Amino acid sequence: MDERPQNPQQFQFPYTAAPQPPQPPRKKRRALRIGGLGCFGLIALLIIGGIASLVGGVKNAPPITALPADTSTATAAGTTATATAATGATDTSTSPAAAASTSAPAAPVAPAKHVALTVKGEGTKTTKTFSTGDDWSIAYTFNCASFGSQGNFQIYTYTDGSLSDTPVNALDEKGSDTTYEHGDSGTHYLEINSECSWTVTVTDGDSGQ
Repeated sequence: MDERPQNPQQFQFPYTAAPQPPQPPRKKRRALRIGGLGCFGLIALLIIGGIASLVGGVKNAPPITALPADTSTATAAGTTATATAATGATDTSTSPAAAASTSAPAAPVAPAKHVALTVKGEGTKTTKTFSTGDDWSIAYTFNCASFGSQGNFQIYTYTDGSLSDTPVNALDEKGSDTTYEHGDSGTHYLEINSECSWTVTVTDGDSGQ
């Protein structure tokens, strides 16, 4: 015979409610809000006070005065203008011919030509000294007929005791020409070297023009 109960009672667990989270106190939040508003108010007051001080300083600043005009420049300009006007008046009174004569430089006067040396000979010879300016000429002729063939004809110039030039060096039976010396002033003499007969004339002031 089965002895188990017909309607057994089921076991039930006791019901417990879930715990609620703690609520923050409301008084502290109000205190924090009041403190934040106080900080913002203090900052606003400081800003307003700074702006008021700046505006007051601008109002109390001394007025800007204009600098006096520099009359020295104007005086100098007036003096220059007066001098220019006076110069112009003087220039207009000068005749064109006088202005042209004063502006054009005087042309240099060429030295007068004159014969400084005349010499003739045969063979080698040294001439006497002579003086010239910057420009002078040497006119020469030579003839080697007595020599029987072509001959040398050379002229050496010495200035203040030193050899300065060899203006003539010819080899022929005969010949003639004029050579010019420029920028060679001083005391000179000639040395002539030849087997032929010859003539030499020195002209001072002869530039060939």
